[in-house]
Amino acid sequence: KHVIQDTTFHEFSLNGYPHKISHGDWFAGKGLGVCQIQYQEHIINVFVSHLHAEYSRSHDVYLGHRVMQALEAAQWIKLTSAGADLTIYGGDFNTEPTDVPYTLLRHVGCLNDAW
Repeated sequence: KHVIQDTTFHEFSLNGYPHKISHGDWFAGKGLGVCQIQYQEHIINVFVSHLHAEYSRSHDVYLGHRVMQALEAAQWIKLTSAGADLTIYGGDFNTEPTDVPYTLLRHVGCLNDAW
């Protein structure tokens, strides 16, 4: 019903470790999906991603991966959304509101939490 103007996918620089076979994140090739939609006279940028799993909060060997993934996502969102009327970012961020990745998404990406 609405025009999809453009789409792309950005694979994150860090995606886990290939030797952690039971942690499938490396094999999944995590990244940021981007779609620009025209809704009537409005431009809507829709982003989606699934950041690296935490596995163990007390011994989180992947925190650096999620920090880098959140920073990359936030930079992409900030740089590509200037001309958009609305920006929506959804997904599984595997982070809590007090965590660094969440803070990066909010502040670098200039995003507000809808929750």
